[in-house]
Amino acid sequence: MDRRSFLRALLASGMGGIGAPLLNLSNANAATPAFDDYKALVCLYLFGGNDAFNMVVPIGDESGSTAIGQGHQTYGDIRGNLTVAADDLDLATNFAGGLLGSGSGNPYYVDGTQQSAYVKGVYPLGTTGLGFNGVMPELAQLYSDNRLAVINNVGTLVEPTTKANIGSIDRPPFLFAHNHQQRALQTGWADNLSAAGWAGRLADLWGIGRGGVNNNHTLGMNISYAGSNRMLIGDTSTPVNLNAGDILTYAGMEDGSSSEDLQRKALFRGMNGQNAGSDPLRGLYNNMLTGALSMSDLLITEWPNTPDFAGLTGPYGEALFGRPDSTTLGFTANISSSLFYQLESVAKMASLGKRLGLNRQIFVVSMGGFDNHSVQLERHPRLLRQLSLSLWKFQRAIDSLGMGNEVTLFTQSDFGRTMSNNGDGTDHAWGTDNLIVGGCGQQWGLRFAGRYASGWR
Repeated sequence: MDRRSFLRALLASGMGGIGAPLLNLSNANAATPAFDDYKALVCLYLFGGNDAFNMVVPIGDESGSTAIGQGHQTYGDIRGNLTVAADDLDLATNFAGGLLGSGSGNPYYVDGTQQSAYVKGVYPLGTTGLGFNGVMPELAQLYSDNRLAVINNVGTLVEPTTKANIGSIDRPPFLFAHNHQQRALQTGWADNLSAAGWAGRLADLWGIGRGGVNNNHTLGMNISYAGSNRMLIGDTSTPVNLNAGDILTYAGMEDGSSSEDLQRKALFRGMNGQNAGSDPLRGLYNNMLTGALSMSDLLITEWPNTPDFAGLTGPYGEALFGRPDSTTLGFTANISSSLFYQLESVAKMASLGKRLGLNRQIFVVSMGGFDNHSVQLERHPRLLRQLSLSLWKFQRAIDSLGMGNEVTLFTQSDFGRTMSNNGDGTDHAWGTDNLIVGGCGQQWGLRFAGRYASGWR
């Protein structure tokens, strides 16, 4: 399947009928669709610009090949000390049963440092001439299980662009600038950075908050565990921003059996439910406060009934969303656990949303730290290791809920990195490779879409 066909399929089927609204978000008078099933999208944003060349590594043999200049030899000549070896780390043997050895038992282990592990080798992806970095065995296994797809060389465009016409066509404004390219991806509109978010516009179109899809439920449709994100903000609909982990409550109003707490809550609602008159800001603020209290009430009641994934484990035998320490990983420094907690909360919320009768949800989670102009050998392997573990843990959780065909996660990043090595890292480029896990990829048998970047020199 090529990338264009994939995108058509995603629009037509990825959310079970999402096609027409996404292709014509300006049609505010379109009939609100009716759904009788559950589907969710999860956007994992990699802030800073991920170096996809060292995530999905070119390992093709250029000797006697028609692909001269596109294989591992040319890649290594350009990358220098950032070159990942083409050696096969034998996924079938080293990740048998979904389990890894600790410390030196990791397939990527060399000398106990992430720097050496980062460049040791790969897990070849069939006959594609590409392989996942050795610190990502979980992603290689998801690919082998037909649960993960790679979308090659994705970047923002205003119109079709080639090397020959790049000087004469309209290009996205402020290419290679983090904030502007993040905004373009969030709005889905490369040359209109003031637009509402694409998921927010979809919520507008589907009547979220006005009795449309999800039947005006308190949870709405769009939920962020990564702070405020323009992608989820519409012209008439608003997202819910939550912290990962335990729910936040209003102090003194969280006990539904306490007469004092109930009195405080009634007073709060009365004070903030007063007529705002002609003051739109007061009305907006009142609605925000009372909406937050309704959300708090809902989660106080329902969150304790969400699954805790007890009994499920990660690749090292740790609790599913637990963090393996640096010794277990065979690294000199720990990885962050932030994404683990975000994705655990998404899995719980997806389960809750389906149980409460919601039909469509979109979530945003994030990782930072990918802008590695320097110290890439130390930093990037830990990020890739965290990413691989996080997606594996999340998919295990979703599968345990019986929702493997209903929840689809995809990655985005500001842009790619240069193939060239600046001496200590890589610099801003344009296209990058994105990942799709679960749901859609599994249903369609998708493995790769698009073409791997070319013209490296």
